[in-house]
Amino acid sequence: MSVTSTIAVPPAAARVVGLLGAAWGVIGISVLLLGGVFSMGPYALKLSWTELSGLQRGSLLVYLAFMIGGKGIMGFHRGFSHRAARRVRAIAREPRLLRVILAPLYSMSLVQAPWSRVARSWGLMLVIAAIVPVVQALPLPWRGIVDAGVVAGLSVGLASFWWAVLVKPLLIVRESSGNTSSP
Repeated sequence: MSVTSTIAVPPAAARVVGLLGAAWGVIGISVLLLGGVFSMGPYALKLSWTELSGLQRGSLLVYLAFMIGGKGIMGFHRGFSHRAARRVRAIAREPRLLRVILAPLYSMSLVQAPWSRVARSWGLMLVIAAIVPVVQALPLPWRGIVDAGVVAGLSVGLASFWWAVLVKPLLIVRESSGNTSSP
């Protein structure tokens, strides 16, 4: 005869654990993105517009536009931020032990996601890790130019993530609680 043991978790405790896990996911992702901004920011701030050549100025402007539009808006805002926000909310709704412990990784689709998404997420992380030493080896002002673009893209991405997690749900709740009758 086998005995099955289940541990009943009171709903209030599950809600607290879910909220703590969701907070851990948001904080973990935010720290990761802010770490990138703060580690590259000093090199970007070393750039002096007046000391840059015409080619360097043009490169800076083009790269900033590419990183803000291509990475910040297309990559983060239209992809990562809303997906990560959905997964943060899933942690809050259904707090499972592994999800809560690995909340930042879960929220970034690095664990417990469809295989194709996990593979793409880990692949992106590996590509970024491979590029970092190459960028670090660039001479100034080129390193500053690259870092300025990355800082801009990460900043847009972080703002987009915070919007998707903190502001957008409030707007949806406000819209759904409003008057839905038509005139």
